[in-house]
Amino acid sequence: MWKRVAEKEGVNGDEYLLDVGCGTGSVAISWAKILGRGKVVGIDIYGGMSGNSPGQAYRNAEIEGVSNRVEFKKANILEIPYPDNTFDIVTAGSVLHELHDEEDKIKALKEIRRVLKPGGKFIFIELLRDAKMFFAMLFFAFVWKPKQYWINLLERTGFKSLKIEECKRYINYAFYTAQK
Repeated sequence: MWKRVAEKEGVNGDEYLLDVGCGTGSVAISWAKILGRGKVVGIDIYGGMSGNSPGQAYRNAEIEGVSNRVEFKKANILEIPYPDNTFDIVTAGSVLHELHDEEDKIKALKEIRRVLKPGGKFIFIELLRDAKMFFAMLFFAFVWKPKQYWINLLERTGFKSLKIEECKRYINYAFYTAQK
């Protein structure tokens, strides 16, 4: 999935990428494979019941043969510990819905925009709350948001050139690409 999006976005392979909410590293590792000459940093708050840790993410990167091009750190998406205009690309793999209120979602999007270089791209995926999801997940569907919700938040936080690619499956999801 990520490779197809990278190709559509003209990724050339030497970008500096930040993956927010990286967990065990699956999205960061996928991007490290795509960015043959680039560098990937994954951040996550780590801890809790999930068993996620930087150590687990590093082990996964080693298994996948990209440990020399990834770095994993404990950090919060609400206070990204990098200077303004650092990254060419920021990614998030079904992470933003985990922020519990709209204020935190806006704060996270502003932080992501801050650390992107001018013209940099934010590429993320989220499940779509729609009729199909309600049928499959009943009241759990309220955890996710409809497509228009994310469009509105991206526009409110200053992103532009929004592209959306919907993927129709058992539960629908969409890739969003927005530019600083």
